Amino acid sequence: MSGQTYFITGGNKGIGFELVTQLSKAKDKNVIITTTRSPERAKKLYELAKKFTNIHVIDLDVGDAKSIDTIEAQLDKIGVKGIDIYISNAAIFQSLDPILKTDGEVFLKHYAVNTLGPFLVFQKVYKYLLAKDTRKAIFISSIAGTISPFAPFHTTAYGQSKVALNYSTIQLSRELASENFIVVPIHPGAVSTESSQEAIAPLAESNPVFFEAIKATLITPEESVKSIISTINGFEAKDSGIFYDYKGEVLPF
Repeated sequence: MSGQTYFITGGNKGIGFELVTQLSKAKDKNVIITTTRSPERAKKLYELAKKFTNIHVIDLDVGDAKSIDTIEAQLDKIGVKGIDIYISNAAIFQSLDPILKTDGEVFLKHYAVNTLGPFLVFQKVYKYLLAKDTRKAIFISSIAGTISPFAPFHTTAYGQSKVALNYSTIQLSRELASENFIVVPIHPGAVSTESSQEAIAPLAESNPVFFEAIKATLITPEESVKSIISTINGFEAKDSGIFYDYKGEVLPF
């Protein structure tokens, strides 16, 4: 799998940044197009792009339809003719409140960014994926997006948004099967990122035992992404529409 073109959302930090880093440094001459909604907070990403000329950064807020509408113009400006692999990574996890204490706007924001955004972005990159034979659409999901077994703490808006994401990946995999697309949601593991640390921080006070248990299971972005890349490279048509973890193990929906 050499010389592939990747489109990765949310490349300025966490799992997204590590995906950009590892793929840009690979011995294969990959082309990486990645996105950030806050250029002023993406200093490390822009520094990496200066070091590796195969990285292209575009502005994108996956929760904003007007921003999504600019994707094609930005890709055309770069000169992108085709994309091999789309990795929908950008997401938010901003609440651990129970349903009775979660404001409607919190639900809507998570849905806009974590569920609707990934597929509206896919609509824009679809024609570029069609231009290549690889045709892989990977959606970074979460074990919180399964209802069997159920998460042992409140994921509420985040969990709901990931369940909907998983549902839509199944539908998309069926819609595009005749066009030889491979559509897969992936749980990246419990990864120690800035966002995940902020998300679980309230548990330190409300459920300290469980907080320590989660901390003990955290893996590094490097470990997660190394396995994610290997797993993605191994995907075949038979894997489309199946929920996998970063190691390639099948998960229940």
